[in-house]
Amino acid sequence: MDQFLNKHHSKFSQFMDLIYFLVVTNFLAILGTVAGLVLFGLFPSIMATYALVKMRIRGESFPIAQTFISHYKKSFVESNKIGLIIILLWMAILISWFFYIEQLTTTFHWIGLAVIGLLGIILFFLSMIIPITYVYFPKFKIKEYFTFSLMFSLGMPLLSLVIVLNLLFFYAIVVVRLISIFPFLAFTLPAYVNVYLANRRIMKLFTVFQDAHVTIRTLNSFGFYDQLYELLSGGDGEHPLITSQDFIHAIESGIIDGRLSLVMTDQQEKVVGMMLSSYHEASIHLELIWIDPSFQHRGYGTRMLAFIEKPLEQGDIKEIKLGSDQGYFEMVPVQFSKSLQFFIKHGFTILRQAEGWKVQKDGAQS
Repeated sequence: MDQFLNKHHSKFSQFMDLIYFLVVTNFLAILGTVAGLVLFGLFPSIMATYALVKMRIRGESFPIAQTFISHYKKSFVESNKIGLIIILLWMAILISWFFYIEQLTTTFHWIGLAVIGLLGIILFFLSMIIPITYVYFPKFKIKEYFTFSLMFSLGMPLLSLVIVLNLLFFYAIVVVRLISIFPFLAFTLPAYVNVYLANRRIMKLFTVFQDAHVTIRTLNSFGFYDQLYELLSGGDGEHPLITSQDFIHAIESGIIDGRLSLVMTDQQEKVVGMMLSSYHEASIHLELIWIDPSFQHRGYGTRMLAFIEKPLEQGDIKEIKLGSDQGYFEMVPVQFSKSLQFFIKHGFTILRQAEGWKVQKDGAQS
């Protein structure tokens, strides 16, 4: 009996804790909107709300007010740029709609009206999906948010429709009929439902491998580059071969290709491994593979390497290089000689140099 009561008391406590989170975050979102004079505060408040909801769903612990303010400030400029683009697009569609409505005298105008209506539906879906895209891919460029949101809508139409219907139901029915809940759940409840629905589906698009311990996904789905450098440096400040500033610049500037690079995280979303690669003249330049010692010798390095070996086997590239004049590192430093055995095992050729090694695998070797 005591076990039964404790179980249900725990569930009740978790439910009340969730309600507390939703209500407090909602108040902060309203304050953020007012602080930005509504026009400049709405979009940062929405993005900050979605960011906190995502963290909550993933089981992270954080101070609500401090974290909300941090995300609000961080996203203020970019989210307003996105919001401005959305507003301008809606204005263009509405102006075009009314133009065609008043000129429905030819087939051309009817076709134009249909096209504008279709564009309006697409933009409506984009407007609903972009906040989710924004919090999952914080390092996207503004154009990429719109592009990915469009791909999301077309690639997962059922999920997109459910997300849109959830928002329509909440704002068109619940808030109108029960206006008193607006100060408590207007921002947070629909955001929570949408992020909960989208959470696993979004990450599956970028997931290369997943088991009970780790998830390996492409780097362009991960935005916390400081965590990557912390793993590389062992948490002891600067790495002897590359500074944190140069490391992060290499990723953000595209020197490191986010589509060919991988990041490995544990169940708590802590970075425990990475593979960084770049592309030059039909060759993939493998800059490094780095795995936390506690996760080594489990085959994760092999799985990462297989990700870039596949296009070599298919003939899409001519070679994989580790250490070259075109890559970020000219050669494998002497202090990393222990890692050479891993590459020999996978069919790479090792070329000895005065200051280190160059490692290479041609298409004919795969």
